[in-house]
Amino acid sequence: MKKIVLFTMFSLLVFVSLAQRTITGKVTDEKGSPIPSASVQVKGSQVGTSTRVDGTYSLTIPADARTLVFSSIGTDLVEVSIGSNSSVNAQLSRAIQELAAVVVQIPYGTVKKTAFTGSETTVTSKSLEKQQVTSVTKALEGLVPGIIATNGGGVPGANAAIRIRGIGSVNASSAPLYVLNGVPYDGIISSISMDDIETVTVLKDAAAAALYGSRAANGVIMINTKKGKKGKTSLTASLRQSYLNRGIPEYDRVDSKDYYELMWEAIRNSLVYGPSNLSFTAAGQQASNELTDANHLVYNAYNVPGNQLINPVTGKINPNASLLWEDSWEDAIYRVAPRTNANINLSGAGEKSDYFLSVGYLDEKGTTVASGFKRYNARVAVNASPFSWLNTGINIDGAFTRQDNYTTQSTANLNPFFYTRQIGPIYPVYRRDASGNKIMDPSTGDFALDWGRPDQMGARPFAGGSNLLGLLLLNERSANLFNGNANGFMEFKFLKDFSLKPLSA
Repeated sequence: MKKIVLFTMFSLLVFVSLAQRTITGKVTDEKGSPIPSASVQVKGSQVGTSTRVDGTYSLTIPADARTLVFSSIGTDLVEVSIGSNSSVNAQLSRAIQELAAVVVQIPYGTVKKTAFTGSETTVTSKSLEKQQVTSVTKALEGLVPGIIATNGGGVPGANAAIRIRGIGSVNASSAPLYVLNGVPYDGIISSISMDDIETVTVLKDAAAAALYGSRAANGVIMINTKKGKKGKTSLTASLRQSYLNRGIPEYDRVDSKDYYELMWEAIRNSLVYGPSNLSFTAAGQQASNELTDANHLVYNAYNVPGNQLINPVTGKINPNASLLWEDSWEDAIYRVAPRTNANINLSGAGEKSDYFLSVGYLDEKGTTVASGFKRYNARVAVNASPFSWLNTGINIDGAFTRQDNYTTQSTANLNPFFYTRQIGPIYPVYRRDASGNKIMDPSTGDFALDWGRPDQMGARPFAGGSNLLGLLLLNERSANLFNGNANGFMEFKFLKDFSLKPLSA
């Protein structure tokens, strides 16, 4: 029995040795230098290894393996047939990336990437389409290295402040020069539809921006709009619906119950440790009596008399008290703002001409009431080559924009963040009757706002005579603007390699 077992084990070892074999070799580059950490793999399988520091390798492969695949970072992939060889070497060539076809837009035309020595970054429409922003300046943040983009104030339609070469002057502007289709652009950047932009090129060095002189001292942002492409006539329509909300949640606030108890404690402590120098018992009783009088909180949001609202001994709310109102100033001022962006364009090209027509609509509400941005835009671009020696084109665009904003001259009364964080929850947005019900305003047909005046619910101690919701609606600061541009060009070709293209007008 033992002899049979030993014979079986010996036969198994012989079979395994015949089913596999070992291949050795060396991987080098074009100059014969070894390539370490190169990948050596049997084609169509997971069997593989890596070369050593001297470029050599040793790999046990299946008997039916036919081809080895060699590769390394920055080289072309090479396949070598194994055959009956026990040693297989490979030479890897450096991968050549063709940059001649890459074109860079510069002030005086376009050049090949290999011929351009300046510092530039180009953002294409594919990258811009992924961002739901109103102004292209906000799309550049995170896409272009070396620039600083800061928030333009947060108002819908506001442009980001772009700094390419830092702060260049104390008194003069540090903003870059904007160039639209080859022409310096002084209009409103947010009036340019993101759907119309083909590329945005940011030039950072003085050599590349030399054509514009001192105006380009802070860098140049070149915006090129779309034009028709050869092929079938293309009709494209898009509708994007999104919603904006605050990314950072608001601070937690005390409710009306905690607010009364904390204010009672503050009044009591001022009577104990202040000039009155009362005992805790006397101070607690006086604090309960004066909590909602004209010199303190004024407003009583509960259904029990103000002098019975807080227990003078425990400082806790009366268990029999029921809350009549508790308005949320945040809900009244802030909102989840909808954003609607619609665009339709028609483009095409023939042998000697191309065209691009587009119209768009944008309606972006702000996250605070009385703020928003609307835009109606249209663009027509036509290029033609009637003769082999002449290229000509015209680009016309117009945009009507309306930006809704509000004045923030007074921090205490008009700044939404300051106001909503300072006012207590016991002070309502709307006027209430004795039962806590909202009062209608017959002049407007809507609920009457509480302005914190003596003739209404009382002289409110914080921001008396004001109501943030009402002030934002009344202090509207809207701007209706029209932005139009028209430019054309003519390019004359003569001799073999010469062309004359006057600056676009």
